Amino acid sequence: MKSKIKSLSVCLFLVLFFFPLVSIALPLTTQILKRTGQAQIGQTIPFFSGWNFDQQVVNSKKILQMTSKKGFLLVFCAQWSEDSTELLDRLYAQRSKLEEKQIALILAVEDAQPKEKLQKWLQSHQMLYATILLDPHQQLSDSFGLKHDQKISTNQTLSKQQQEKNLKTNEQSINRSAKTEIINYQKANPKDLFLPKSIAFDAQAKIKGIWGTEGKDYIDLVLKAFE
Repeated sequence: MKSKIKSLSVCLFLVLFFFPLVSIALPLTTQILKRTGQAQIGQTIPFFSGWNFDQQVVNSKKILQMTSKKGFLLVFCAQWSEDSTELLDRLYAQRSKLEEKQIALILAVEDAQPKEKLQKWLQSHQMLYATILLDPHQQLSDSFGLKHDQKISTNQTLSKQQQEKNLKTNEQSINRSAKTEIINYQKANPKDLFLPKSIAFDAQAKIKGIWGTEGKDYIDLVLKAFE
C-alpha cells in the first residue's frame, strides 16, 4: 500500500513539475491580432522588400506576379529568437498541409548575422524551400509592428513610457512574473523585436490573418484563414 502511495506521489510530482514547462514551450492557443503596424486584416498588405541569399531583390510585387499560389504566409523570424526556431520546425512538420492548400511560405529574416550563417541555420531546419527575404537592418519593423514596445511578450499593449513606469513603480497592472518576463525578453532580444510574427495574405494581396505568439492551433488557423 505504501509503495502505491509513493508511486502516485512521484507521478503527481512529475505532472505538476513538467506540465507548466510544456505549456510555456507551446501555448494551447495562438495570439490572434487584428492588426500589426500598418498591416490590418481585410486590407492590402503593405509593400515589403529585401534580398535573398543570391543578393537578388525580393519584394511583395514580384512574389505576387511570379507565382500561381492561392495564398502566402509571411513569417518574420530570427536566429536569436528561440520561438522562431520552434516555429520553423512546426512549419516544416506541417509543410504538406500548406502545400495542399497552395499556400506559399515566405520567411523575412530579421537578423544581421552573415548570410552564410543564416543560410546554414535555415538549412538545419529544412527551410530553404521557402522564399527567403533578408532584412538585416530591420527596415520592416515599423511598418509591420515588430518592435518590442508595440507588443510585449505578455500580450499587453503598452507604450514604452508606460512599460518603464510599470517596471520602476511596481504597479498592480503588471505582476512580478510579468516584469521578469519583460526584462528577460529584452536581454535576450538584441534588436528589441517581437518575434515570430505571421501574416497571411491571398493572391490579391488582401490580408487574411495576423498572429503573434503561435500555439498548438496555429496551422489550423492559417488554413482556416483561406477558406
